[in-house]
Amino acid sequence: MISVLRFRGWAMNVAKTTSILLMEDEIIIAMDVEDTLHRAGFHQIETVSSCRAAEEWLTANDPDLVVMDVELKDGIAGAIARSLRDRHIPFIVYTGAQQKVHPDAAAFCDGVWLEKPCEPATLLTEIRRCIRQGPTSIVVDGCTQGRNTR
Repeated sequence: MISVLRFRGWAMNVAKTTSILLMEDEIIIAMDVEDTLHRAGFHQIETVSSCRAAEEWLTANDPDLVVMDVELKDGIAGAIARSLRDRHIPFIVYTGAQQKVHPDAAAFCDGVWLEKPCEPATLLTEIRRCIRQGPTSIVVDGCTQGRNTR
């Protein structure tokens, strides 16, 4: 019981200080993810709906984690994913696209791939794991976990 309480305390402390960039162009989905994050204790959330806005924000900021859709209002976010990899910023690809058939999937291979719709608990589990472990190459295909091969 003590270890569970310590983990919950750690998780809440980490959530309060964690900076998350949410890249989502569908307003309802963005609001839903923001609500899920707020309920989990995350409060430092910046939401953008375009690659350009994300690039501008990332020029001045180093988030602890990025949750990103593959395609935003102004194009595919592959260059941002590569930049995040180079900067050692973990990211989760939260998209309706299937990784195995997306033509630009290779640009996102250093992140976690979650297909929409996904249970909020799964998204939060992956967010917490990414914060603890940093950049990774785990794929959660249709919310079923498996390792990427490189």
